[in-house]
Amino acid sequence: PAIDMNYIRQSIEQLYNGHDIVIGPAEDGGYVLIGVKSFSSDLFTDIDWGTSRVLEQTKQKIDQLGFTFKELDTLWDIDDPDDLQRLEQDIQLASLLAIPA
Repeated sequence: PAIDMNYIRQSIEQLYNGHDIVIGPAEDGGYVLIGVKSFSSDLFTDIDWGTSRVLEQTKQKIDQLGFTFKELDTLWDIDDPDDLQRLEQDIQLASLLAIPA
């Protein structure tokens, strides 16, 4: 829910500007976005999914495979009930401020 059009635009620009992969890190150690120009299924093997090590292990894989990458700003994502509560609070706040969610 924290991804906006500017974030997507930044990721596309990084791919067009020569990076093989762009990653949007998540606050919890994973990522909210991954975009690739050069795909290898090996990129997603031997990753401890659901842990705080996902981002670091993925970056290690990228290096091992010889790809270049750009890391964007860190955002939050939804993985558990607390994250849903955070989303609900953001939506409520946005409606109080009359800002489209």
